[in-house]
Amino acid sequence: MYLAEDYVDWSKDYWGREEELSIEDVEKIFDHHPITEEMIKKLNPDRNIKAAMEELKKINYPVEYRF
Repeated sequence: MYLAEDYVDWSKDYWGREEELSIEDVEKIFDHHPITEEMIKKLNPDRNIKAAMEELKKINYPVEYRF
């Protein structure tokens, strides 16, 4: 089983990110907390928020977003 810290370490190498992901945000995702617009902006600033939220809704992942 992977921990949030493991994912943060992996993502740094895989995505070549200069800044580190927030362990707190990753833990929220691992714990299946609703995804917020702010979280997506932190995780991937270039991501289209509406498209991401629509994709998350399709897989029944909880989101906090007004469509």
